[in-house]
Amino acid sequence: MIRLLLTTGTMLFISSVYFLYVSFVVPFTVAQKIPADQVVAQISGYQPPVLSDAVSEHFSEVKWLQAGEIKTFQSKNTLFYTRDVERDKTSGNKVRMSPIAMLWTDPRRPDAKPYRLIAETGIVQFENQFFDAALHLKDAKPGRIVWATLEGVVHIDGADGLVIDGKQFVFSEQSGQLYSDYPVSFHYGPTANDQTEVAGTADQINLSLTPSEDAVLGKDMPRVGGVSVITLRKDVRLDTTFFEDGVRHQALLTCDGPFEYHVLKKQATFNSRVKITHLEPGERRVMAETLEAERLRLQFEPAPTAKENGKSSEFFDDLVLREVRAFGSTQNGLVGRNSQIRIRSEQQKLVATMQDLAYDVVTRTARFLDPKQVVVKRGDATFACPNVLVEHTVENRIQKIECRGPGSIEVAHERFGKSHAEASWVGAVNVFPDETGPLHILELLEGAQVVIPEMESASGKRTFEMGMAANQLRLWVDLDKAEQIKEPETILNQELPLTRALAAGNVKMVSKDVIVENSDLINVLLVPGVIQEEADNKVLGASYTDDSRNSKERDPIYVSTDQIQINLIHDQSNGKIELKKLDGVGNVNVRHQPEASPSLQQFGGESPVVLTGTRVVATRDGAEDQQVTVLGTLDQFGEIENPATVEFGPTRIGGANLSFNQKRNEVSVIGPGAFLIPVTRDLDGKELDQPATLKVEWQEKMVFNGLDARFFEAVSCSLSGHQESISRMNCNDLTVRLTQRISLLEKPDPAKKVDVKSIEARLGVQLESRKFEGTKLVGVYQGELAEFTINQLTGDFVGLGDGEIHSWSLGDGLKLAPSDAAEANRPIRSDEEQKWRYSRLKFSGKLTGNFEQKVANFERQRIGILSAPVEQAQVKFKEDHVSMVKDAVRLDCRTLKIFQKEFNDRAYWELFAQNVNELEGQVFRAVADELSFDERLGRFILRGIGKDATLYFQERPGASFSPSSHRLIEFIPKKRSITVDGSSGLGG
Repeated sequence: MIRLLLTTGTMLFISSVYFLYVSFVVPFTVAQKIPADQVVAQISGYQPPVLSDAVSEHFSEVKWLQAGEIKTFQSKNTLFYTRDVERDKTSGNKVRMSPIAMLWTDPRRPDAKPYRLIAETGIVQFENQFFDAALHLKDAKPGRIVWATLEGVVHIDGADGLVIDGKQFVFSEQSGQLYSDYPVSFHYGPTANDQTEVAGTADQINLSLTPSEDAVLGKDMPRVGGVSVITLRKDVRLDTTFFEDGVRHQALLTCDGPFEYHVLKKQATFNSRVKITHLEPGERRVMAETLEAERLRLQFEPAPTAKENGKSSEFFDDLVLREVRAFGSTQNGLVGRNSQIRIRSEQQKLVATMQDLAYDVVTRTARFLDPKQVVVKRGDATFACPNVLVEHTVENRIQKIECRGPGSIEVAHERFGKSHAEASWVGAVNVFPDETGPLHILELLEGAQVVIPEMESASGKRTFEMGMAANQLRLWVDLDKAEQIKEPETILNQELPLTRALAAGNVKMVSKDVIVENSDLINVLLVPGVIQEEADNKVLGASYTDDSRNSKERDPIYVSTDQIQINLIHDQSNGKIELKKLDGVGNVNVRHQPEASPSLQQFGGESPVVLTGTRVVATRDGAEDQQVTVLGTLDQFGEIENPATVEFGPTRIGGANLSFNQKRNEVSVIGPGAFLIPVTRDLDGKELDQPATLKVEWQEKMVFNGLDARFFEAVSCSLSGHQESISRMNCNDLTVRLTQRISLLEKPDPAKKVDVKSIEARLGVQLESRKFEGTKLVGVYQGELAEFTINQLTGDFVGLGDGEIHSWSLGDGLKLAPSDAAEANRPIRSDEEQKWRYSRLKFSGKLTGNFEQKVANFERQRIGILSAPVEQAQVKFKEDHVSMVKDAVRLDCRTLKIFQKEFNDRAYWELFAQNVNELEGQVFRAVADELSFDERLGRFILRGIGKDATLYFQERPGASFSPSSHRLIEFIPKKRSITVDGSSGLGG
């Protein structure tokens, strides 16, 4: 807009001054240029009708032309009137005419209103002295005009609203000047084709004329070739009125002066405290735009049509504005003040300051410079940079912006308090079109930073601060939508101009919820969508709904990864922006410090939650449907090469594909993985002296719903750091159940301790344990079952067959007879004396029991027990060798109960069997309805119910069996003692 008024106002002003030149030169040259027969002589009381009609039509207000003696000169386009013509008594080459009036018709516009000049006196000095006492113009030879003046009040008007008023105009050929040392005013417009008007005033005017050795204007004319420089010396004022899109605008240009227009250079310059004010009608009142500078320079050039037609652009004809330059303090410093260019716009709420402004009309490029900072304030925003270039389209839309050097953009708001939002850079800022679409790219280079402070919304809720730093930051912006934003504080309830953001190179981001500690690249896409209303925002990981989260802020999530892709949706109906998807690739590390919970102390206490992997994908669908997936990598053989892990103190989950689903309250691992969790009990439920780590490995998948963790395919469950009882469990389907559900949405009940409640193994269950005394192996235990379940709290366990349990123990193991010496006085045996005993229990049905009570039950099924000494651990004894090995025993039955009891701080086993099909040892066999065995005494008791129990005994291996059938048989193999129905036999 300012460029438009500069062009129209200045050019119309120059046009007005040109008519001053024409009007001044013509009356003093017309007498020299018209033929003698066209000169109308002085006539008293009579004028030709054409002359009198011209006076009546064009000079009706000039009283001295209405009567009296009038001297009139007429040429083809000019009428010149004067009353008195007399010589100057002080010289012989000056003529005084007073008063004077002239009517001139522009030959190029014969139908237009003619131009008038009215002055009190005109004095002309000729080259030669051509009179003594009398004035004889007709026959004299005065030579050319070399000096002239219009004295008193001078008025010029004409076509297109031209009006010039001044005083004491002087022309000098010698100095090449046409000037006035008095105030001058002028007006021009509107024209038939343009409603623009310009009016102005100035104190002192000067037209510098081009000197010439030739008679360019004519033989008897001054030796000047035309106007070279127009100068308004002081107090210049230009008032311009114009219309745009049918709306009337006003503009005012003022300067202390001088104003200069160089005709040959086609350059106009306004000097000293230049100010341009543009008044534009607003919705409620007139809005002002102003430009203030110490110096303003306008460069014109011939219009393209003039160049094509070969027309001369002499003076102002066919010129167009090429360049606008504005300066602050003058380069030579003579002004004596440190001024700046200042631009203001009430409509745009904008104030800008700088030292140098350059605008190229052809390239539509503006450059703003300042050794310190170009500062632009718009509303609550402040922009600062030392070197700014802006390029726009023909439609005045931003095409490109370049900012060189360190700078910043700050946005203040009452909701920010004393803080402010800020974007800063060290290198440069560029705005340029996106080659792939209609958007523009805003690019910040080198040390780019964006900081948004904490802000309170209109509803009173707090939105959290955000900061980002990177070597390069790019924003994809729709400039048309950006210009339509009227109220920045409601920007989230409008269609956003931003669609994408890209940060590259040493990227860091800080917010209340997420801190990106390091990343090579972050790419953010923003699309419109619908966001469901929810009670509060959730963050990745556990989110709590109790009031404590409001009184104590949670620690944010820390993220490190090579690259991050973030998809956001914006709902302008409720002014919300929500995460739709986050995709991080390469060296992923996500860390979060949850609120301390006494109920989770065992699993990590106040330790942070840490996720690591090669990729992380977070998606959100609705208020509570959030899913986070962390990926690792597999090698060519399907083995985990770089696992994805989640750690919470000593608790750790690792695998190739970890997922967290907030809506389903589910954590899952697809593919092989491992789960490490601290426990205070061993696998059989026994309290440990110190915590151990339960490790679960699998090959297919793991699913944890907050209560049950289920593992599939080639599952291995082991207890590291503890060798008591069962220390390893293998199966294809394992479930670990907790005492209370852990919610990804709600805080656990602090009154309830979260612990492992049960472990359930299915499909090919294998149990294994090794017992050590120091570094010495003293026991190995193995089992194979279809299913096995342990209740960690009660010690109850359940197993399903078909199943086998194998054990190897160093020492006496299962004793078939009491020792001869008392247990307390028995000396410790050497390693060479100690023997390994192998025991095997096979069953076909259900096994139940309790580890704390040390009891196991087998009911109504096929049961087989085998026990025998072996040379070393993990060597199995063959069942058909029982009769050949001392202290070997085999038992087949249908129901079995096993108890472990203590006597003198030593543990002993007791067995109770029913439906005994066969009991076999090296020197005995037995069949009974019931059988009991006391390991401490080495005693079997056989009972018959409905029929007698039968014992077959040998005196020695290979001897004949002696049968004995009774309702009750008590048998001690070591002592070869048999008691039947209360009476003893086979003693000794």
